[in-house]
Amino acid sequence: MERGLSITPFAIFTGICFVVPYMLVGVLLGPEFPSMIGAMVGLAIVVPAAKRGF
Repeated sequence: MERGLSITPFAIFTGICFVVPYMLVGVLLGPEFPSMIGAMVGLAIVVPAAKRGF
């Protein structure tokens, strides 16, 4: 159980890294691009953070 809870900060960080660009793109550009751009921006943030040990 503790191992599952230890990943919680990273999971919340990852979710925020996806949702914030997703919402901004949805509001500014329309409904066509949020999934693609949100995922790409989130990936560009999360991968370096994971490599640095977060």
